[in-house]
Amino acid sequence: MEKLLFLFCSFRVSMCYFADWSMLARDKQPTCVDIPSNMTLCQNIGYTKMRLPNLVEHDTLHEVSQQSMSWIPLLNIKCHADTQLFLCSLFSPVCLERPIYPCRSLCQKVRAGCEGRMQAYGFPWPAMLDCDKFPQDNDMCITAQSVKTPSDDNGCTGRPCDQHVTAENILDNFCRADFVVKVRIRKVKPKKLIGKKAQVFRAWKGTREEMRALRNPKFSLKTDEKCCADKARDNKKGKFLVMGTKPSKLGDDLRPTFIVPWSKSKEIKRARRMFKSMDCSNLKETSQKIIVDTFAPRSSITGDKRKRRGSRRQKGERKKKSHSIWDGIRN
Repeated sequence: MEKLLFLFCSFRVSMCYFADWSMLARDKQPTCVDIPSNMTLCQNIGYTKMRLPNLVEHDTLHEVSQQSMSWIPLLNIKCHADTQLFLCSLFSPVCLERPIYPCRSLCQKVRAGCEGRMQAYGFPWPAMLDCDKFPQDNDMCITAQSVKTPSDDNGCTGRPCDQHVTAENILDNFCRADFVVKVRIRKVKPKKLIGKKAQVFRAWKGTREEMRALRNPKFSLKTDEKCCADKARDNKKGKFLVMGTKPSKLGDDLRPTFIVPWSKSKEIKRARRMFKSMDCSNLKETSQKIIVDTFAPRSSITGDKRKRRGSRRQKGERKKKSHSIWDGIRN
């Protein structure tokens, strides 16, 4: 759920977000406009026109796009399936005769799924998204859409190998794990994966024996995680990014909490670049480079030459201030 650092401004807080539309736009009548192509938060949401001003008092498309960027990390962490639906109902409300608000139950479900992750990074649930401000469920508000039926479950939902491969989700799991390795699985059993020659990105402060065992790890799977063994068997020639918890006692196997095939995808590359610089003791600054990597143009695109390693900063040149992935999500 990062070179244009000044894109991220704090949200304005007001108690009149959910007043009558005419109150929100006293001097400016609402209009229908195209959802900006650079508004990454609200692409592919089922409609292309939005109402402006929106439901969080943004009056211009520039302001809408700018403020929405701060919420993309929360979306990419995938803390709840309806995060995008909820946020876009406010940032890019569908263009109808009257504004349609998200239902209180939708807000409560997204909050239940995401608030804990936000708090881990040092950010409380914003007052601007106080669920009590939204209407009770009725035909005139937007309800949750992610209710799953038993037929929707492919047998792997919620398992360690059922992951969203976004840089934010990878980094979020990184700091919660005791170990992070890139490993080839040489043997697959119904309840165990046996790896070899693992590259270790993160490890707990264990004994020498434990660290040696981590190089050729053994992962224990639960009975209902058979699908993860099947996926490993289908990709025996490939490698996996595996994270998890350390053994409860010497001689026990590792417990995986995150398993995805290793690839050269953009998201895995973005996360991999940050592994060495991660400060998991300060989660608020953990993913400070992620927005830069996402939104800022590369120097090759802008035509600027990259500085050589070890080159000195020019006299008078200031060091850029780092920003957290959660900047902009404020009370």
